[in-house]
Amino acid sequence: MERAMDFDPKYKPDAVFQRARLLHQQKDWDAAAAKYRQYLKLAAVNLEFMNAEQRFDLESDRAVVNRYIMQCENGKALVTDTMPVIVANLGTKLNSQYPDYAVCTSGDESYMIFTSRRPSNDKKKKGRGLSDLYSNEDIYYSMKSKNGYWVPAQPLSELNSRKHDASVWLSKDANTCIIYRFRNGGDLYMAVREDNTQKWSKPKPMKMVNSPFREAHASMTEDGKTIYFTSNNPDLGTSSLDIYKVTLDSASGRWTQPVNLGGIINTEYDEEGVFISPDGKTLYFSSEGHPSMGGKDFFKSELSPEGKWAKPVNLGYPINSPGDDVFLSVLNGGEKMYIDSDRLNGLGEKDMFLVENMANKTIPYHFMVIDSVTGEQISSSIQIVGGEEQNEFKSFEQPDGYMAILPVYQKFFVKITSLGYKSYINEISTRYETAETIDFRDTIYMNLGEDVVTLAGTVYDAFTREKITGEIEISSEEHFAQLIKADQSGRFKTAISPEEVYTLKVSSEGYQTVVETAKIDETDAPEYIRDFYLNKLDFDKDYKLAKIYFDFDRATLRPSSIKELKDLKFLLERFPNVRVELSAHTDNVGSRSYNLVLSKRRAEAVVDWLVRNGIKKDRLEPRGYAFDKPVAPNNSPANRQLNRRVEFKFLKD
Repeated sequence: MERAMDFDPKYKPDAVFQRARLLHQQKDWDAAAAKYRQYLKLAAVNLEFMNAEQRFDLESDRAVVNRYIMQCENGKALVTDTMPVIVANLGTKLNSQYPDYAVCTSGDESYMIFTSRRPSNDKKKKGRGLSDLYSNEDIYYSMKSKNGYWVPAQPLSELNSRKHDASVWLSKDANTCIIYRFRNGGDLYMAVREDNTQKWSKPKPMKMVNSPFREAHASMTEDGKTIYFTSNNPDLGTSSLDIYKVTLDSASGRWTQPVNLGGIINTEYDEEGVFISPDGKTLYFSSEGHPSMGGKDFFKSELSPEGKWAKPVNLGYPINSPGDDVFLSVLNGGEKMYIDSDRLNGLGEKDMFLVENMANKTIPYHFMVIDSVTGEQISSSIQIVGGEEQNEFKSFEQPDGYMAILPVYQKFFVKITSLGYKSYINEISTRYETAETIDFRDTIYMNLGEDVVTLAGTVYDAFTREKITGEIEISSEEHFAQLIKADQSGRFKTAISPEEVYTLKVSSEGYQTVVETAKIDETDAPEYIRDFYLNKLDFDKDYKLAKIYFDFDRATLRPSSIKELKDLKFLLERFPNVRVELSAHTDNVGSRSYNLVLSKRRAEAVVDWLVRNGIKKDRLEPRGYAFDKPVAPNNSPANRQLNRRVEFKFLKD
């Protein structure tokens, strides 16, 4: 296009304008505004040679183009504050390559009607005039199947005629509808049907709103007493489409005269697609006169307790687009809405879309962590902090990496650490524009750190010296806990960074867990060997939780006990089908009956902690033994402290 303008300057103003319109549709706001301004300069070059009619046309063009420039400025601001919604095309079962619009659904979304200009079997439905490429409007319907999907749309013959017939409004129970017909300049009609059938009554003109002029859109409150509609009746207001309302007088049973909603709602341009919430307190409509991002945008206004409409608010991006967004049907207070739009990337000239509010909802975010050289997946720890309250979010290991559940439309910082690799830190976002972009996946390439040391070893049965499979959990202050596997030969191997103190927790099914520490420095390079010997669990043995001790006459867990409790929780998670007895003991100060109660409370304190942290209560049996089973003589404060303890053993059932 740019080259064509250079070949023939005579067409340059028009070409610049068309280029501006394309950039506008593509949301290239600054470039579009620059092209619009260039057009205004080119169009005014021969101003002194223009006659009065040409000057008038230029002034009209200037007003239109200046409005387009303002729409670019509005669009640039609106897209920086993206609404947390999905805008999903309703697909080929409903949309076609022809204009499809004005979708209306029942309250439970089981039934819908909409308007289409797809070819009709009735030859007389063909639009007339050289500029009309499509058939006259027809009303179509669809219902949801048992699996929740819309079935292919069919013409609603009971409501269609040989001229234009368009859907306008549908009641929550889907048994009353308002339609538009090209009669008398354009009138509104009402029809009713029997429950759950397609037997609609013959549409009747809505005399309370119709005039010799065009009435195009309408919506009714749930109680049926107020109708909001659009009309260009100059006897009521202006020659553009304005929004009016009529109210049913309960005493007389008559409708009031139409009332214009006034300058807060109506502008010098058309207001269309009016929709009133069932309770009558929120008005939705489309307008080109209010600040939009291009063409017509959707707006809403709230009714105050004093009965006044508030200044309309743009519904934002991506609900609105640089194209014409005209009809909408709103459900559940705005949580869902059906809209139509001629935005780019549709199936036809105009398509229908479902808009779903995703605020306060979450989505999965997937991470695949791989070695940048070998391309193999590596075990990692992922720390995610962010959101509105700067919370920390857990990640879960998946077959193809890791996954975290994150709130939508927020930003987070992610830190990924892998033993022996340089840490990865970055910002991520859960913002998206369409349903196709909500599958968030990141592939993280990790580079080996400098001067890494290989940690290797073998896991053995401590009695038989046989090699056994197992898991080695490695953690340090710098690296969050990571799991590596010992293979069928008991061997394990991983790269780690030197000059750190690591905690190594080694476990294998049916064996006691071993926890050790290791400080590895550069002198251990290139390989640090560490073998582990595990003892089989004895289901007849009482296991002492080494640091779960209690103060005198207290049943409150000490902070120092948490690590041992976590180890017990880890053990119980490895054996999900076993039950344990938690036996609590006291010193010999006080009566036996008193100490029985005290010891039971100590056991229950451990049970409560485990239950709060995900262990089912029916797997835990608290027992109090008072001072019946001392491990040391009660002859000194130190020995009595040793007796104030909790132990556990596996229950054979």
